[in-house]
Amino acid sequence: MAWRLSTGLTQEILAGIPQSTAKLMANTISMGDGDGAGGLDTINDSGNGLGVFNVHDYLLIQSADANDNVFVKVLSATAGILEVPAGSFAAIAAGTIIGLLKFDATGTIREIFKNSIISCFSQTRPISADDAEPGSSVLDFTKDGGAFVAGESANGLNMGALDGNTMKRQIDPETGASEVQKGNALATVTAQSCRWYANDKVTGASVSAKRMDGVVATSGGDLNMENGTALTLGVPAEITDISFTVEAV
Repeated sequence: MAWRLSTGLTQEILAGIPQSTAKLMANTISMGDGDGAGGLDTINDSGNGLGVFNVHDYLLIQSADANDNVFVKVLSATAGILEVPAGSFAAIAAGTIIGLLKFDATGTIREIFKNSIISCFSQTRPISADDAEPGSSVLDFTKDGGAFVAGESANGLNMGALDGNTMKRQIDPETGASEVQKGNALATVTAQSCRWYANDKVTGASVSAKRMDGVVATSGGDLNMENGTALTLGVPAEITDISFTVEAV
């Protein structure tokens, strides 16, 4: 099988280059060594300016100390505190200007589909991912099966590294556990196809939407389901893995 990419997604991949998309520079920022949950390091701002950053963001620290040019990944985020992996940096008190730059590796599948959602359908996939959906969704996969709102990061899906042609689920750096990607069936049917939407979840016919269509299976599909493709209304289903091969159409 192979994913069918939309025009908007193809253009995003071809044009994408790493770029800074958010920043904060302030003398109210401090850094904690191991003072977060479970011993995580923390970035703190008494001015509550950290709201421009989100979970799964990568930040470059710029400061006049040993933490200069350190890259960290955000594990939890509020306006006043970010938690990052333990051992990332040394503790630094507030008082001097510290800069935080968010970098997005635009153009990569993992980045484009950060905090995304996958919907399944009982019909076969359309000829092009630019076409409208083949019907109503019969199952939506989100993180932990939580409610998803387009444009918001909560409960969106995140992928990790490739293993051959298989894209693995995001690994929690704190626990080492794979992200749980599941949902409750919305009908008693057999799932045949799926559409993987970027975080903005643009539906309907579109040549600018970033999304791709795949075939659903128990194994050997683009998206493989843990308990098979036969769905029962209200019963949970879960993703085992996503095989990533691109189809030229």
